[in-house]
Amino acid sequence: MTTITVERDIAERWHLREIGLWMFLGTLVMLFAAFTSAYIVRKSGSDWVAVNLPSILWMNTAVLIASSVTLEVSQRGGMS
Repeated sequence: MTTITVERDIAERWHLREIGLWMFLGTLVMLFAAFTSAYIVRKSGSDWVAVNLPSILWMNTAVLIASSVTLEVSQRGGMS
């Protein structure tokens, strides 16, 4: 195989991967839109019962945010 053929093959593979990625992202957007739409329609029903969120949810959220910030700071080489 020549160098030009190999480069073209690599470019075609990259293009196919990019198309696949965009299709996957489109699928995720459509799924999110469907769930959001179902939630809005279901919430407008007369038999909707609101659920109280547990207090541990907010603590877990804070821990996740703190760990994300810690990882990002460590990736950037610490505080300057």
